[in-house]
Amino acid sequence: MALRWRILAALTLARVTMALAFQSVAALAGPMMAEAGMGWGEVGVLVGAFMAPGVAAALAGGWLGQRFGAGRVAVAGLAAMGAAGLAMAAATGFPALLAARLGVGVGAVALNVMLTKMAADWFPGRDLPTAMGVLSSSWPLGIALALVVLPGLG
Repeated sequence: MALRWRILAALTLARVTMALAFQSVAALAGPMMAEAGMGWGEVGVLVGAFMAPGVAAALAGGWLGQRFGAGRVAVAGLAAMGAAGLAMAAATGFPALLAARLGVGVGAVALNVMLTKMAADWFPGRDLPTAMGVLSSSWPLGIALALVVLPGLG
């Protein structure tokens, strides 16, 4: 298998994890509500908080990608998502959950910008639509995995 197709597989896996993180609050809403004493309104805010930092994080992620390289920023985005996800797991109240969820969103937005850039860099020309199609289809796969796996773990 050519290196660029292995790279596309890695990019796709990273995007699956991002979608899984996106859907985690909805998949674990019941246990989170019971544990943190929240209502559906707070769950809705947490779901929306994932994309709230979008514009600022996308601009910052693009600039950081130019300065430090797309691969480094993508790894930093994954690390930020992981660290903030662990903070969510340890959080006991809504304010801490919201702060951690915003951190997951910042990492995810920076990661998404870099994944798209990296796919475009590695697949110029006729293969670009295929690569973008594979990368785009990973989002619903991650959401489905979250809905199937996370409730049992919660």
